Amino acid sequence: MKPTQFLMCALALGAMTFAASKTSAFPLTLKSLSGTITSTAVAGTSTTATKSSIVLKKLMLVVSNEVVLAGGPPPPAKATIVVDTYQYDSVNVRFQVYLTNSTGYFYSLSSNNMAYFNITDMATTIKSNGSESDSILAELDMFGNALDGSYFEFDVIGNAKLSASTNSKTGVTSTTISLANGTGYGAYESSDDGVSAGGFNLQGSGIPLVAGPYSTWWYNNILF
Repeated sequence: MKPTQFLMCALALGAMTFAASKTSAFPLTLKSLSGTITSTAVAGTSTTATKSSIVLKKLMLVVSNEVVLAGGPPPPAKATIVVDTYQYDSVNVRFQVYLTNSTGYFYSLSSNNMAYFNITDMATTIKSNGSESDSILAELDMFGNALDGSYFEFDVIGNAKLSASTNSKTGVTSTTISLANGTGYGAYESSDDGVSAGGFNLQGSGIPLVAGPYSTWWYNNILF
């Protein structure tokens, strides 16, 4: 379970880092998410675990409600969750996650302690044409209060795949990060404990902030 409180100075730094990501040309959109949360309502009392299905639509309801509870601008109907893999908050050890849409809506989920995404390890394969296929250890954690006021958290970590290819004529790189069988902490309807299981798919394309394979940038700026 991720800590739900951060020092104010850390939040301020996260907000400043996020401000830079507003002009990023290379975000990855959360295209799909699915899985289950198996939970125990009352530890030591409940005799049967409850398994609940999780899909991106259900997750968006929690995220939108949490933004409103935090005093943020109500998310529009077509807002999407985006991860910027070039904007890293070294204090809270995470990449920037935010809500956006095609008309300029903007709200940082990671800086406001509603989401967490990180890549902690990577094994790289770079082909002669410049494309790469990497095995990565990735984690996505989304948490907040559902519409009924109960606490919700879906956290999956595991061996994910990062694929990237660059158009040699335009310089545009298409990237996908996908996790199929992740697991981690889970909470459903304020359960005392639980386990999340499932995966997600992130996709995006654009001109990278740094030329060359993403893994090279990650090794130089995150790992070392």
